[in-house]
Amino acid sequence: MPVSNDIYRQLEEGGYLLLGRKPIEIGSFAKLKSRFKGYNKTISTIMMNYFDLPGWPTLILYDPNKPIVKKAIVDFSKTSSDFFLRSDTFENKIDNLNFRSCTPEELFSKIVKIKQYENRWVIVLAVPGIPGQEYMNTANCRTGMISGELIQEWTGSGFSEYHLGKDKFPHKSALHAVVRLDKNGGSKLVYKVSAKQLARDLDGLFLAYGAENLDLKKQFINIDSYRDLTGKEPSNGKEPTNDELEAAFKIWVKHESVSRKVSENEVLAWLTDLGIKHLSRFGRNSPAVEMNQATKKTWVLSKKLIDQVFSYYKHFEEKCSKSGVDVREKILTCSINKYANKQGIIFWDIFNLLSN
Repeated sequence: MPVSNDIYRQLEEGGYLLLGRKPIEIGSFAKLKSRFKGYNKTISTIMMNYFDLPGWPTLILYDPNKPIVKKAIVDFSKTSSDFFLRSDTFENKIDNLNFRSCTPEELFSKIVKIKQYENRWVIVLAVPGIPGQEYMNTANCRTGMISGELIQEWTGSGFSEYHLGKDKFPHKSALHAVVRLDKNGGSKLVYKVSAKQLARDLDGLFLAYGAENLDLKKQFINIDSYRDLTGKEPSNGKEPTNDELEAAFKIWVKHESVSRKVSENEVLAWLTDLGIKHLSRFGRNSPAVEMNQATKKTWVLSKKLIDQVFSYYKHFEEKCSKSGVDVREKILTCSINKYANKQGIIFWDIFNLLSN
């Protein structure tokens, strides 16, 4: 495998990029954007590595049938028992094809399936082979310079990074803490979730995992199933929006209530219990289940966590300056999870990276 930290040399010599083992050099942000023009997800993945933001080992490739690339895939398949495959289609001209879980034996065939549409880069992430690690976050943070102020927004134990953004069926959650920081890391807690709201969010989390356990989103997002359930077409003509998925879920609950001859609240309680069982099946409770079992529902954001995320942000800020990236309005998302990697913190994305 190529060992150069120069990504352009890696590509020239091997036809692929291996990220996550050593620091990389991109020359400049402008050069990177020119080399991967039209492939925004690939640019973002490379920049996450350039900024030294802890993640998962990553293989990026374009042509899996080249012998040297095929060998790289085989070698990479030996690094974990589970892989997450993402595709990056040129200018998003067609929908991307992703596989959230893939065994080493399936890896090459799934990559080839993604490449049935030629104008795609394939991004392969080596996921820790620890059952249930994705449910073990003790905190999640979104941080960046917004309107001239450095802000950290947090969700608590057992929640995920996607709870920091807009609602995405079946998941929804309020923020659990908001912190304002100065340039030296001095911090002020400007919002803390109430115990009542946290309890509601926990109920919503278990309900969401119960819905996921039944594959309800997959069912509702299918146009034929959506039409049969609601009697309508999706408003965009393609697939239901988040609001339409929520509405479909309410109709589904009513149907279940009638068919089971129970109240709608009993259907929701059954789903919630299903979610708790889903999170408790790995031989240890998730942080969300442990918090739910406590007499008082509370989550405390520690100064240690605030400082930990701030230290990564400051390094990110310095490397932005070096590479010609305007740090303003760039938002990092991360999760605190001791099972995710050796650093115990994993970064997921940089929002607004390309709006330089």
